[in-house]
This record gives sequence, C-alpha cells and structure tokens, in this order.
Amino acid sequence: MDYLYFLQNLREGALSFLNPILLCISEAGLVIAVFAGFIIYWAFDKQSGKKIICGFALSTAFSNFIKDIFCISRPWISDARLHVDPIASKTATGYSFPSGHSTTAASVFGGIAFWKRARKLIAVLFWLLVIVILFARNWLGCHTLLDVSAGFAIGTCFMLLSFFLLDKIEASFKAELIFFGAGILFCAGVIYFLLTKSYPVILDAEGKLLVDVVSMKAEGVKNIANFAGFLIGWFLERRFVNFEIPETKGKKVLATVLGFLTAALLYKVICPLSLKSVDVIVRGFITHFVLFFWGIFGFPAVLRLFKKSSKKII
Repeated sequence: MDYLYFLQNLREGALSFLNPILLCISEAGLVIAVFAGFIIYWAFDKQSGKKIICGFALSTAFSNFIKDIFCISRPWISDARLHVDPIASKTATGYSFPSGHSTTAASVFGGIAFWKRARKLIAVLFWLLVIVILFARNWLGCHTLLDVSAGFAIGTCFMLLSFFLLDKIEASFKAELIFFGAGILFCAGVIYFLLTKSYPVILDAEGKLLVDVVSMKAEGVKNIANFAGFLIGWFLERRFVNFEIPETKGKKVLATVLGFLTAALLYKVICPLSLKSVDVIVRGFITHFVLFFWGIFGFPAVLRLFKKSSKKII
C-alpha cells in the first residue's frame, strides 16, 4: 500500500498532468482489446486471431472467477489513506484481485506481441503497452501491485496456452470434443458457483454498500458468456463454415469495417432493445454470448456466403 500512497502523492502533485493520459490509455486499451482479436481473425490471420480471442475469453473468465472466490476489496476500501482517481472510479467497481484490465492487456496485446514476435520492434511496443496499462491501474489507484501482477500472469499464461495448444487440439476431432466438453462444464460450473455462493457485505462508515453483489454476479456471468460464445462458435465454424481470409487489402478493410459495425449494432442496439425487460444477469449473458458467437461464427459465415455469391462482394 505504501507504493500506491507514493504514486498517489505524485498523481495529486507535480505529475497530475499524467492522469488523463494514463486514464485514456487504460480505458481505450480495454475497448480496443475486445475487438482487436476479432479484426485479426476476420481479415489478417485467422488462426492467430482465433488464438488471441480464445486466450482473452478464457483468461478473463478465469480472472473474474478468482475475483469472486477471494472477494478482495479495492485499495481505497482497505486503506483509508488511499483514494481512487474520480473518473477511473467509474470503471473500478467490484473486487480488486486480480485486475481485469491487466488480464485483458496481457492476453490481447501480449497475444499480438507474441503473434508478431519475429518483428521485434512491434512485439516490444505491444509489451510496453501492456506494462503501461498495468502501471496506469496502480497510478490511478484502482489496483495494488499484486492485483496487476496476478492479472498479467493469468492473461499471459492463457494467451501462451492458446497459442501452443489450439493447433494441437484442432488436429484431432477427439481433442476438439474433449476441449469443447470441458469448456462447457467449466462454464456451467462457474455460473453455478457465481449465482449460489455467498458474498461479503462491504459497507462504508455511513452504511452505504460499497460492492454491489448483483453487479459482481453479472460481471462474472458476462465473462463466462464470452468464453461460451467463443467455444460454441469455434466448434460450429470448424464444422460448417471454415471461412477464408479476404485476399485483397480492400476486402480486408471492408471485412473489418462490416464486422465492427455489425458487432457494435448487436451489442449497443439490438440486444439492449430486445432484452431490456430481461433480468440483468440473464441479459448480460445473452448479450455477451451473442457478441462472441457472432464474431467467431456468424460474421465469418456471412463472409463465406458473400465470397460464394455471384456478386463477389468479399
């Protein structure tokens, strides 16, 4: 905590100009990371993109599972000397350990660095981006050093596992079935755990609830839905679609734009409007499942359909 207190003094003193810069990198990086793997998968390198998506979905699901096991409070709740950056506090909700931003950064940007490891400058730049995001979470007072270290370790481990194991899994239909079955059991087991476990009630001095249990359940279920959407979409794409990357730069750009727009439409418009009367936890699961299922199976099926059509759109 002394480390965070030291950073807090700098953040509120001569180096306060860094606050919006690090906040922007931290939050924008999270948004970009969600779509980065899909863009690579749709338009640049199908297999590497698939591995990055798998590593991201599995690591964030596992990370949130760990959060809800330990239920460790945020730094400013544990130590009265500390307080979080006011703007960063809007996304620094729920439990602290491990850091979700760090898990995401390591799994996605670390995955891109590993994908491009032959081009050392690109790899170094993406690993530096990961380090900056980890540091930003400490600088802004959102997480302890242990939180970001654990998030980094989880994200990196699952990223590397995806890169080293997915090809081997796909080389055998039996291995695919085992991975698929184990994944479904993992999703079902974690959802059951999240919905049935007891959570600590954390109140401030005035009796205000500091951690919304329903929100924590919903957040955990969303992350499991990401992996479930990937898992089922991955299995079906292998069996029924098997799309190919667009050949030309123009087609790659078009695939990227259309994929991003359709995913955003699903996430921001169609799912919220069609599910607005549904329970928040169920709504979160369906929305995130649909997003990842569309990205890994639905949109690739559209790409293949367009490629086969007489108009040759893509």
